This record gives sequence, C-alpha cells and structure tokens, in this order.
Amino acid sequence: MSTVLFTVSRTTNANVVEYQVLLDGVGIPRSVGAEWVMYAQDASGGTREPLTLLEEKFLFGIQVLRVMADPPRLTFCLRAMKDYTLTAFRDGASGKWQVGVKLPSGRMGILTHVHGELDEAGAIPFLIALRLSVSFKDGSSDVERLPIDRALAL
Repeated sequence: MSTVLFTVSRTTNANVVEYQVLLDGVGIPRSVGAEWVMYAQDASGGTREPLTLLEEKFLFGIQVLRVMADPPRLTFCLRAMKDYTLTAFRDGASGKWQVGVKLPSGRMGILTHVHGELDEAGAIPFLIALRLSVSFKDGSSDVERLPIDRALAL
C-alpha cells in the first residue's frame, strides 16, 4: 500500500519523479519509494519506470533515517539534499500523508513539490539547485531555492 507524497520535476521534459510513502498492512510507514512518471511519453501518466542505479544513488534516491509507529511517521532525506531532513506523517485533520520540512530560515512547512534546476551549458547537465514549494499553516506558501553540490543530472 502506498500514497503519493510529492513530485520532483526538471526543465528537461515533462517527466517527474513521484515519491510515495510505503505502508505496511496496518498503515505504519516502512519506507519511501520513488519512480519516474513518464508524462513526456504518455500524457496520462500511465507509463512508469524505476530510477536507474545512478539516479537512485546520487540524485533522486532517499535514505530512511527513522521509522516511528506511534504516531506513524518516517524521517528521511533525498540524496541530492542530504542536509535537509524530511518527515512523512499523516495529517490528523485530513488523514492525508504529508511531508514536513524545516527551511534554512527556520520556518516549518509542508513540502508540495520540488523542481530541479539544471546547468545545461556544458555537454553534461548538472543539478545545481532545488526549488522547494512549501505551504505553511497560516495559508501562505513560498518557494525556497536550495543550492546543492554539483550533481550529475542524468
């Protein structure tokens, strides 16, 4: 059983990486899965592909840091942004799974989308920053740009 948490897009094409919380039979989070949704090939999003080994290891993969059963939550980080801890949790009011993130400014918000900013000037594109779309309890939202160490954008 899984439910979508957020997506990562790039300017290269319409394809996105979709992240889902993977739950056991009683609704406890066990991990976070990631796969390509190939909108460039199939506008309905019906075509899905796994991440390649390099994408998993350096860019879009995740590292689970902690799993908690009560209340159900899972702490993890994306390989491309290891300095930022994300927490998947079930919202008490809506029952939906969400991802909490603490921004460099210290504000806590709900991650809704990530956009990879690429440097495509050379023969090989490099991921240079991530733009995090975040919503806050007061109803406001913001986009935070997080520079990262140059990573090969496969």
